[in-house]
Amino acid sequence: WNGITTSEGEAYAMLRAVWIEDRPAFDGLWAWTRDHLQFRGTDRLFSWRWGVGEDGAEHVLDSESASDADEDIALALILAYRRWGDQTYRTAAEEIIRDIWRREVVAVGGTYYLVASAGAKRPDGYLINPSYFSPAAYRLFAEVDPAHDWLALAEDTYDLLERLGGERVQSDATGLPPNWVLLDPETGELRSAARYISVHADAYGYDAFRTFSRIALDALWFKEPRAERYLQSVAPFFEREWRERGGFASVYDRATGERLVVHNDLAPLAGA
Repeated sequence: WNGITTSEGEAYAMLRAVWIEDRPAFDGLWAWTRDHLQFRGTDRLFSWRWGVGEDGAEHVLDSESASDADEDIALALILAYRRWGDQTYRTAAEEIIRDIWRREVVAVGGTYYLVASAGAKRPDGYLINPSYFSPAAYRLFAEVDPAHDWLALAEDTYDLLERLGGERVQSDATGLPPNWVLLDPETGELRSAARYISVHADAYGYDAFRTFSRIALDALWFKEPRAERYLQSVAPFFEREWRERGGFASVYDRATGERLVVHNDLAPLAGA
């Protein structure tokens, strides 16, 4: 888009290629992603942004990682290994998965959290994007990386989603997840990330809509009851919106259900 690609976009394309059994496309995408984005030096994670710089040349524009892209690329490689049996896919996935745990998973008060990136630490907490949570992927990661407790991360992820507006929170009018949140590194308290994210950090919108598709994978692939319960906890809001207003907006105030924009784009619509 506009001369820019991201590790997230490459990850989505890799997943699509393996799902439709297009190995030439998958191998081309993986080769480009590996050769252009996987050279951070301190880990096997991926620089998140590539494109044409001010110098007119194509190169990495931001070397920070993005944990959703890292986990999706690893997931795509695991699925490719299962489909085509090439051990190199699994070996590459193992390297990425180990570094996701080392650089993008933190423990606070005995609870594991996936944070937004290897550089998610801020002076007063860790940035977290709930739409990055992927319990289904963690169950597959546990099979190839038994040294780390991915299943505990999956369980703790559901606890966190409930704290963010799911079935345990009765005062929230919508139950919807926020786009971003800040995790206190000492107490585990969840706070607003608005001081670091300038637009709609506390709202449900262009990040948060992806939460549902990731949780749905856990329901579809693993028949996870907590996934089903979480999706059921947010469904009434969308059912009410459809019944009363005939559609959905792209951004909502989570506490009131107020539409913060009047339009709807395809991606948030698909998430709903």
